[in-house]
Amino acid sequence: MVFLTKEQIIKRKREARFRFKTAVRKAFLNKKWLSELDEKIGEDVKKNVAIILNRSNKKVGITLLEKSILKTPVNKRTEEEVDIINKLFDKIPCFQIFMPIIRKKLANVVEFYFYPKGKKLYLEGQASQSMSFIISGEVVVTRLTFIKSDKEIIDEPVNLLGCAESFGEIGLLYNERRYASCTAQTDCELLLLYKEDFDKILRPTLESKHENITQALRRFEYFNNYTVEKIRECCVMSKIVQYDPQDIIFSQNDISNFSYFVLSGQCMILQCLKLREKPNGKVSLVAPKKRMNALDMAITKNFSSDRLKPITDGDDASIKYQFVDVGTFSVGAVFGIGENIENRIIIARTIVQCLLIPRLWLFQKAQNIGNVWPRIKLFLNSSIPSQEKLFEEHLRNQKWKKYKKTTIEQIKQHNRISDPETRFYNIPIVCRIQEQ
Repeated sequence: MVFLTKEQIIKRKREARFRFKTAVRKAFLNKKWLSELDEKIGEDVKKNVAIILNRSNKKVGITLLEKSILKTPVNKRTEEEVDIINKLFDKIPCFQIFMPIIRKKLANVVEFYFYPKGKKLYLEGQASQSMSFIISGEVVVTRLTFIKSDKEIIDEPVNLLGCAESFGEIGLLYNERRYASCTAQTDCELLLLYKEDFDKILRPTLESKHENITQALRRFEYFNNYTVEKIRECCVMSKIVQYDPQDIIFSQNDISNFSYFVLSGQCMILQCLKLREKPNGKVSLVAPKKRMNALDMAITKNFSSDRLKPITDGDDASIKYQFVDVGTFSVGAVFGIGENIENRIIIARTIVQCLLIPRLWLFQKAQNIGNVWPRIKLFLNSSIPSQEKLFEEHLRNQKWKKYKKTTIEQIKQHNRISDPETRFYNIPIVCRIQEQ
């Protein structure tokens, strides 16, 4: 029987708590498991799980041939072998962010390594000599942290990395020692890129990326109190994306889990109202149901960026969809912070550039200084009108249009002129301007 010390028991409890939080976050990020499947789900549990796994398998398929090539010394790889590895990199997300010419150079220098569960990959304070790309397995990132209540230093988990993710580039990029330890949580297959090759191939690209993101962060006051270390960590996980006019930036089906910070351009907040017309002519708002995206269904059937008109559901003739332009997000705005987006999408009015930062990372205690992100979420929910308020405004507009039309018809009937002398060009141009 093995007896654990008090420190080991505390460490196990913290690791268990961290693994539970990670599991919850991963379940949130994989909400598509809850979406409707093409295949019919039956009573066989094993078959049901196999159907879901086959539909959304995130593992990187690497063959024995590719492994043998990656184990071959760099100076002995042929052009054909490099092309095979280059095609493999086209399928791995962590390599797709690089240009094709850079991926081809990486295919000629990276090396394949296998590490068993529990193996220490990097140690905090160790000199940085390489960076790694995860092909399979999980890696837990830990940092030495002082706990005031216990008055001791523990190795606290801060992140859990999975397949198709990379780590270790910060130490190489800034020529500093490791700021955290990395341990194989399961059996891992990694691709290693050493410092000499990193300096030749990736340094210019990553330096440019980090500089652009750092400049973008300085434009928002929320990040003024972030330490240099936090800024660097943010640069690794964030990205700047450009959208063309009429591109959909964010919707309720967005599972990427990013928060958006507008750097340039304007974004339109477009709300879809699902309306039901009763036989007596009255219109009511259909209450949204869970796991139902009326907006995307409506857009798929008939969406025009030039003229947004109500469209009818093919299954129910009494159901119509009315698009409402709610407002605009301009430079300096933040959205995707967890606010209510039921049947709502964000569309680019002009060419838009956004800084995308992982939402889960922002809401961690170290980054949530002054509880700023929940406050922004509360502000957005209180500032942007709800579906009920927009529906009431829609009814008022419809009543005004009906009253206006009736009044004009009554005036025309009362003052009927057989041959009016007034012509179209006699009317001032200001009076001829129609509402768009």
